[in-house]
Amino acid sequence: MEPVMNQKPLAICDVSLQDGFQCLYAGRGRTADMVRMAALMDDVGFWAVEVWGGTGFDVMHRELNEDPWERIRSLKRYFTKTPMACMLRGQHLVGERCYGDDVVRAFVERSHVNGIRVFRLFDPMNDLRNLQVAGESVLQAGAHFQGCICYSRTAAFPEEESLYTLEYYVKKAIALQNMGAHSLLIKDTAGLLMPGEARKLVAGLKAAVSLPLHIHTHATAGFGPLSLFAAVEAGADGADTCLAPFAMRSSHGAVEPLIAALKGGDRDTGLDLERIAPLNRLSEEEILPKYWHFYGGSTTPMDTTALIHSLPGGMEADLKRQLEETGAEDRLDAVFKELERVRRDLGNPPLVRPLIRILGTQAVNNVLFDTEGESYRMISSQIRDFCAGLHGEPPGPLDAALRKKALEGHPRGVRPLRERPGEALKPELPGVREELRGLAADIEDELLCALFPVTGKRFLRWKYGKETPPEYTLPRTLEEAMKIRERMIRILAGEHKITEPEKVPEKSPYIRTFNVFVDDTYYEVGVDEVGGAPVIRHAFPLTPPAAEKKTLREADDAGPVKKAQASIPAPANDGDEGTPLVAPMPGMVVSFRKKEGDSVKAGETVVILEAMKMENALVAPVSGVILTLSVRSGDSVAKDAVLCRIG
Repeated sequence: MEPVMNQKPLAICDVSLQDGFQCLYAGRGRTADMVRMAALMDDVGFWAVEVWGGTGFDVMHRELNEDPWERIRSLKRYFTKTPMACMLRGQHLVGERCYGDDVVRAFVERSHVNGIRVFRLFDPMNDLRNLQVAGESVLQAGAHFQGCICYSRTAAFPEEESLYTLEYYVKKAIALQNMGAHSLLIKDTAGLLMPGEARKLVAGLKAAVSLPLHIHTHATAGFGPLSLFAAVEAGADGADTCLAPFAMRSSHGAVEPLIAALKGGDRDTGLDLERIAPLNRLSEEEILPKYWHFYGGSTTPMDTTALIHSLPGGMEADLKRQLEETGAEDRLDAVFKELERVRRDLGNPPLVRPLIRILGTQAVNNVLFDTEGESYRMISSQIRDFCAGLHGEPPGPLDAALRKKALEGHPRGVRPLRERPGEALKPELPGVREELRGLAADIEDELLCALFPVTGKRFLRWKYGKETPPEYTLPRTLEEAMKIRERMIRILAGEHKITEPEKVPEKSPYIRTFNVFVDDTYYEVGVDEVGGAPVIRHAFPLTPPAAEKKTLREADDAGPVKKAQASIPAPANDGDEGTPLVAPMPGMVVSFRKKEGDSVKAGETVVILEAMKMENALVAPVSGVILTLSVRSGDSVAKDAVLCRIG
C-alpha cells in the first residue's frame, strides 16, 4: 500500500468495527453484523478500515465463540477495494506478554495471508526494540508498516511535563523512520491530547521526519474532535474516526462533521456523506440495538475524571468490576490513588493496554491485601515479569525496592534483562504444537493457544465439538434483544408482573451492571447476555466462496460432548479436613504447581489464578501435604472458593 504523503486531502482510517465496538459495546460486535456493514463501507473511500487486533481478538474466542482468523477472512470478501488494518502491540501482538520471535513472525504472516494490508505497530512502553521483528515481518510481507508512538503524560498539563516531551516523541519518530516505517501514528488512547499540544506535536514531528503522520485520539475527556481538527490544521496527513453511531464517549470523534468541515478546502477528504448515511441507518436500526445491554448507563457524553486519573475508556469500569467482585466497591478512589504510585514505581509507562490492566490490577491487589507494614504483598506474575525486563524497558527508572521484591524467586533470576525481550525467549511454537496434538487443526489454532493457552484450548474444544459452549456465547437476534429490553422497561415501570422462573440460571462471568432511570426513579440492574438460535436475516453473495470447514489434523475421538462448566461458588461447607487454600478474588484457575500427595512448604506457590487476565501466584498458608485439589485448570471460581486442602 502506498503512503499518503504529498496528498493534501486528509486520509481517513475508519475504526468503527474495532474501537467503536470495543469502546462502546465491550468489543462484543459479531462478525455477521460486521459483514453487513463491510459491504457498504467498501464504497465510501476510506484510506483503510481497522478491523482487528488487541482486545477484539481476545473477546472473539473468549466470549463470542468466534474464530478471530475467520473474521478477517470473512471481511476480506467484502472489503475488495479498501485495505484492512489491524493494531498490534509489537512483540506483545494481541496478548498480555511478549512472545517468542517465531510466534510474532508466524502471526504477522498469517494475518497478511488472510487479508490484513496495514499493520499499525506500537509497543505499550514505546520500547521500539519490541517492534523490530514485527516490523521486519510486515516489510517482508510487502504490507504497510505504520509505526505508532503512544502519547502519554505524567503531569496534569503539557507545559508541566518533564518525561513525555516533544524531544521524546521526535526521537521515537526518527527511530521508526530508520526502521523502515511507511507512516507514523500518534496513538492517544486516553484522549489526553489537548488542541494546543496537538498543533505543537504535529508541527515538531513534521519538521523532524519525512513520513506521513496520522492521529489517533479518543473523545473520552472531551478533547478528541477538537484536538483532531487542530492536528489537521497543523498538517497531519491522516486521522482515525468512527461512523457517528460508534463515536464519542470513550470512542473516537465522528467522521461526518470532519467531512463537512473540510469540504471544499485543500484538506477535503473526498468522502461523500450520502454514501455514509445508509451505513448509519443500518447500524442504528438493525445492528446496534442488539448490543444495548453492553452500552454503559451513564448519561454523560464524556468522562472528565480522565483528566485526573488519565485512564483510557473502559478501564474505570474494569476496576469497579474487580472491586465489586471482592465486596470492596467503596474503595475505587483508593485504587486511583494507588495506581499513581504503582505507575511511578514502575517507571511511568504509558497507560495503554496491556500495561494499564497490569498496573490497574496490581493497584487493586495493593488496596485489598497490603498492610501498614508491607506493600505489594500479592504481586502478579505480569508485574514480576515487568520488573524482570520481559515487557521491555519503561521510559523512567523502576523503584529499586519493588524490583528486588518482585524478582525474588523469579525463574530468570534477580538480574533484569538488558537485551530485547524476544532475544531472551526460546521458540514457542514447537512446544505448543506438541501440546495441542489431536486438538489443533493448523498453525492458526496453534497461534491462538500460544497467545491464550487456557481460553484458547477451551475455544478449540468448542470449535471442534468436544465441549458445548455456554449460553452467554450465543448470538442474539434483533427481535430477541428488543423483546428483552421492552420487558425490562415494563417491569421497572411496574407494568409487568415479575414471576419466579422454574429454574434460576447461573450468572455468567460477564454479567454487567447498568443504571436504569424510569421517570425519576433509579434502578441498578444486572444484565447477562442470553443467546438464542441464530437467525439469518440478510444474505450477501460470497466472493470468493467460503473456505471449507477445517478438520483436526489428527483423528481424535472426541467422545461425549461436555457441557461448559459454570463458575464454582464458595461452598458453605466442603469438609473440614486440612487447611483450605481459598481464592482471594474471583478468577480462573490457570494451573496447579502441585498435585495431590505432594509436599508443600508454607509460602510456596500452589496454584496460579487468573483475575482480570492477570496471573496471581497463590501460596500455601501452611506446610504439609496436598490432600485434595478441589478444582481443575480452566475452572472459573468465586471469591473464597476452596482450591485445595493441605494437611
